[in-house]
Amino acid sequence: MPSEPDNSSSAASASAAAAERARSAPPRVGWTALLAIPLLVAAVYLPGFGTIERPKQYVNWDDDIFIRDNPDLHSGRGLIDIWTRPDPIRNYYPVTHTTHWLEFRIWWAWPPGTYAIDVLLHAANALLVFALVRTLGLSARAAWLASLLFALHPMLAASVAWLAERKNLLGTLFSLLALIAYLKYCREGRLGPYRLSLVYMLAGLLSKTAVLTMPASMLAADWLILRRRGWKTVWPLLPMVIAGGVLSWIKGGQEHAAGYTFAEPWPLRPLAVASALWQYLLKLAWPLDLRTIYPRWHVEWSPAWIAPLAALLLVILAAWLLRRRIGGVVQWCGVHFLITLLPISGIAAFGYLYHAPLADHFVYLAAVGPVIATAWLAELAAGAACARCAARATPAQQATPQCGGALRGWTARAIAAYAGGAVVCSALGWLTLQRVPVWNGPVAFWSQTLAGNPDYEFARRRLAQSYNDERRFAEALPVWERVIAARTADDPNSAQDQSNYGAALSELGRATEALACFERAISLDPNFAPAHFNLGYTLYRRGQGGPAIRHLEEATRLRPEYWEARNVLTELYARAGDYKSAYEHARRAVEAYSYNPDLQLALAHTASRVGNHAEAVAAADTALRLRPGWPQAQAELAWLLATAPDADQRRPGEAVKLAELAVRATQGTLARPIFALAAAHAAAGRFGQAIDTATQAAHVARAAGDRALAAEIEQATFMFRNSQPLKGP
Repeated sequence: MPSEPDNSSSAASASAAAAERARSAPPRVGWTALLAIPLLVAAVYLPGFGTIERPKQYVNWDDDIFIRDNPDLHSGRGLIDIWTRPDPIRNYYPVTHTTHWLEFRIWWAWPPGTYAIDVLLHAANALLVFALVRTLGLSARAAWLASLLFALHPMLAASVAWLAERKNLLGTLFSLLALIAYLKYCREGRLGPYRLSLVYMLAGLLSKTAVLTMPASMLAADWLILRRRGWKTVWPLLPMVIAGGVLSWIKGGQEHAAGYTFAEPWPLRPLAVASALWQYLLKLAWPLDLRTIYPRWHVEWSPAWIAPLAALLLVILAAWLLRRRIGGVVQWCGVHFLITLLPISGIAAFGYLYHAPLADHFVYLAAVGPVIATAWLAELAAGAACARCAARATPAQQATPQCGGALRGWTARAIAAYAGGAVVCSALGWLTLQRVPVWNGPVAFWSQTLAGNPDYEFARRRLAQSYNDERRFAEALPVWERVIAARTADDPNSAQDQSNYGAALSELGRATEALACFERAISLDPNFAPAHFNLGYTLYRRGQGGPAIRHLEEATRLRPEYWEARNVLTELYARAGDYKSAYEHARRAVEAYSYNPDLQLALAHTASRVGNHAEAVAAADTALRLRPGWPQAQAELAWLLATAPDADQRRPGEAVKLAELAVRATQGTLARPIFALAAAHAAAGRFGQAIDTATQAAHVARAAGDRALAAEIEQATFMFRNSQPLKGP
């Protein structure tokens, strides 16, 4: 007699199968939906562009040195120097500097453009976090959560909004690509992904040397997640280790040569490192007390400093003892976090530690570990709920829509877990939205720095200088007075502070006090070029040309690339009729800062006066390209094209168009553009129009009180009446 089927056994099997499906096949998230991540990144970082009236600026801390004032970015040859000549000030980051060099070819030193690229790179890194989580074997939901946490976390905003940290974004981009490719090589054994990982790793090291810890992170992933052991897992990483060691040696040598390194004494370094690691973890978990520059520490052997080290060692020991229960992914997240931050947490001496023991931008690559661990824990909680539901359900219950949804991963507990994740991500996004404008300009940045670090005199000096740069001199004065009060006479910055304080006084019309400040600065440091410049410039504004030239020449002797001083000297010598000296200073100024349209225009004017017509035209054309629609440049170029010494060099048609644009832009209120239009008409043989236009120009010049220009125009009118065009210079 056939036996009846064991319904309880089949039900148990079905329940077990359903539980397995719930664990192994969570709901998939399509790649199309990932477009939401770049959109969210763009939304939270939108305030970083500033406004139309006040767009994003450099904060003048490294970003001015790396980008705006980087001479390698100003010329085509600079690209060769970027790769072949390590710079001790800007570090050997050729991939990073190359991206800025390319931007200069498009929009020059325009902070909103640079920032837009940074936002795109951050969005790309968030997507790579998603790809990495999937590569590690976690679900699409976990990948989504990790990617969103990375994309929206306010602690990572420093690497995006601070334009000097392009190296962080690129280093992380190539490091994540290298890690994903290397894991693929480890799983499949094909050389293609391995070669890609080598290329990506080298690109990352050439973007930022600090990513040299990534080979150790790759080895940890191989051992802890893929469970591969032995020397065969080490040999493939040796080329990356060697490349990282060489580039680290170059960078370390540059910093030591410049004398720009700092670290705690060796016995105290473990205490500083442990405290830094805990602070980074705490701020990632609770990012409500973020600072632009953190206060310096006073590390000592005391219970307060020993406790973080002891706690760190206990956590590492506990993780080792519980390693089988924790799982490989979480172990790797912890190891990645530790080894990425260890070199930059105070164990080794380097320049930034002189300012602060912590920095938000240091945690950018390291944050990948904690965000993946957080997503894994959320998935674990949701997955456990699904598995329990599946284990309790009967086949009949599994067929219902309610239970079917639970088995597909959406139990009440799972929904609560991911709703909580959504709330957390929303809160992080809101905090980032509020934090990003801190890097919109120097005043905002240094004001925020002082608010969080009120004893930091370096920030106070930078804030005062920022007020000077933005011509907010009334606000600058009390800050300078506090800075100077805190200085001693033998402080190496005293001369600079006195000079900058004097500059603010001079701009407010307090010239006598300003001159006293400049003299005091020079007495403190006779070789301080800006003090000579400020003194010379103030004398120039008071009409004392001879003494002004003497101090301005001294400034250029002390600092040959001092283009500001050369620009004033160009005007002084031109006024005195010494166009040879004016031209020489204008040429040297353009060599120092070729992307300044005012300098190019001064070169155009003086070059034409010494007979270098072709150079003058090229400089005027460059000035107009640098500042499109600039009436002064249009008028100068029109004049040069209309009055070329040789007839075959004249281009009267183009000259007329340019001069008409300049006259229209100035609404006929300036005599020079009208005079240039008259010269252009004469060059075209239209002497009747030239006479009428010149008459109008002379009237405008007389109305403005410029008798010399009016006389020059009347002389030109006489030539036009005799059907003679003007000839340069």
